[in-house]
Amino acid sequence: MPKYKGNSDCGRTRSWRGWAIGIVLSAATSGCLSQDEIDGEDLQEQALGQLEQALYDSSDIRTTAGSAMVDAYFATLADGDAFEYCGLIVKKPAGDFRAGAPKTSRLSLKCAATISLATGEKVVGYYHTHTAASLPGISTADKQESIATKREYFVLSTATGCGEQYSPSTGVITNLGCPF
Repeated sequence: MPKYKGNSDCGRTRSWRGWAIGIVLSAATSGCLSQDEIDGEDLQEQALGQLEQALYDSSDIRTTAGSAMVDAYFATLADGDAFEYCGLIVKKPAGDFRAGAPKTSRLSLKCAATISLATGEKVVGYYHTHTAASLPGISTADKQESIATKREYFVLSTATGCGEQYSPSTGVITNLGCPF
């Protein structure tokens, strides 16, 4: 098991829910691991591979989005807080939800997501991060896209650690926690 230095960047990641993928990604990119412990690029590739296989399934759309957004948050930070990470949320035929693994379009203010659908599944939501370069919270563009696609929109801002949900059917923004 790699040993972590006591630097503040590492401590911030460890104290924030302790998600292993976030720790690994942040450690690989912030210098928390020494070169003799593990090669950072190999570690980052392994962590991103784990992210690809992560499951975000639950009976509640907020729980599903929240689990995926936490990994998207850490992936965004590990990528230098330069690019949004995002994914789609699907409603399964039995009523449960699942989300695709966070991906990036390598853009600071936009992110496009895709997901494969099984028979009877429908895309009902979109989650993403906002980098420090964008305003925290649900943006006007987020609202417009949510209304146009009829999908619940979720955002987690890296600058504040706050999460929000926008529902196009009600026009209501719900604060999901700060920090999320």
